[in-house]
Amino acid sequence: LRWNYLEPIKKIFLIKNSTMILGYPEDEQVEIFSDFKMEQYPSALAFFLGQGKIKGQYQVELINHSTQDAQLKLKPKKEMGNLKHLQVQVSLKDYFIHSIKIIDRLGNINQITFSALKLNAPIDKDIFDYKIPKNYEVIKHLIPII
Repeated sequence: LRWNYLEPIKKIFLIKNSTMILGYPEDEQVEIFSDFKMEQYPSALAFFLGQGKIKGQYQVELINHSTQDAQLKLKPKKEMGNLKHLQVQVSLKDYFIHSIKIIDRLGNINQITFSALKLNAPIDKDIFDYKIPKNYEVIKHLIPII
């Protein structure tokens, strides 16, 4: 899994095998989390990876819909860390998720918008090999984050 955030701050988020890497180009810094286990993170991240069970883990409410898309509110049935709920915008044409808002208990909102979606497009496997620039500060975490 790799996401390149463009705004508000450029960031690289990469999970490969049991390692998670967070890269901060503007700060010339990278954090490396060894022994990363997806099962320790049952909230929104598992949802993004297709490992979340929507009906089993969330109360689903239709917030709004049009002929083009539907907006759903997914509220965890059990506490999931700081997650209050997710808002998901789904295309009614192809059922792709076009936007996800993650709302935490403090009211902070992180929105991820997907564009130019391609199903099963070929991906160069080298994209998951992150080469840390020599001038970056490297912070290694020996214990997993929660």
